[in-house]
Amino acid sequence: MRYIIYGAGAIGGAIGASLFRSGFDVVLIGRGRHLETIQSEGLKYISGDGIHVLGIPAVSHPKEIQFTDQDVVILTMKSQDTQDALNALAGLAPNSIPIVCGQNGVINEKWASELFTRVYGMVLLIPATFLVPGEVIHHVSASNGSLGILDSGKYPQGTDDTVSKICSDLENSGFSAAPHQNIMEAKYTKLITNLNNAVGAICGFDNDSSQLAKVLISEGETVLRAADISVNYEEQKQKYTLLGRAEIDGMPRGGSSSWQSVVRGGNIEADFLNGEIVEIAQKSKTAAPANKLIQELARQTVSEAKQPGWITPTEILLRLD
Repeated sequence: MRYIIYGAGAIGGAIGASLFRSGFDVVLIGRGRHLETIQSEGLKYISGDGIHVLGIPAVSHPKEIQFTDQDVVILTMKSQDTQDALNALAGLAPNSIPIVCGQNGVINEKWASELFTRVYGMVLLIPATFLVPGEVIHHVSASNGSLGILDSGKYPQGTDDTVSKICSDLENSGFSAAPHQNIMEAKYTKLITNLNNAVGAICGFDNDSSQLAKVLISEGETVLRAADISVNYEEQKQKYTLLGRAEIDGMPRGGSSSWQSVVRGGNIEADFLNGEIVEIAQKSKTAAPANKLIQELARQTVSEAKQPGWITPTEILLRLD
């Protein structure tokens, strides 16, 4: 199998680097200075196990790839970029190519299934940072446990031989990756835990946001219950214990991928996390005012180029009273 990692940031870079270091055939699809640096100097992959500069093949567009029946595409871009990526793939890759949605949120699999016949979900737990072009920091060590959690399954449910092969290759690359019969339940569970992602990007880390996080998560749980959507916290909690987290000298993990995006001057995927809860609430005739406010503040953070910390968690909670 050849793994085409579409989105070479923190998550895609960590997955691609780990597969490549384990001898698997990998191609990264990236953009901008990050891609240029990877192409000219290699990907600088930093983890608790050392620094490695990897000559992973990297391109800017699927048209630069000659697709074969041995290819698997793993989408690792933010959800706001998924449809453009899928449209770029359509017509170049066969519609039977396996598309694995290795992303937060729950809409990407639906979009992929509208263009491709073999769609898979992947639940993510990878502590990684991408702030510097050409560099990905993976805050783990193989000596402490797994490099990340990448359970996968068919969309909307079930497993098959492709899932088994992908999981086996990821396991051989240091990840914990199990075939999952109900991958969307796992992804809805992760959705709830991701509802606090945008808070760090909006508020920074100088003030305690735990109360705001509780409000967002409790509201999200209420909305999913009203919509009869199940989650499984016990399974997720057990998976977290497998992760081999590691401190890297001089390179602390700053925050969520949303925080990293704001620091780099990019967008936030709150529309597909908090916004997903708002949309489900509307359909089930419930309310999600806290998540709606975070969605709006995330949009304001990006549109007005605000830096994390421009509003505090307390000020947000006061707006909800």
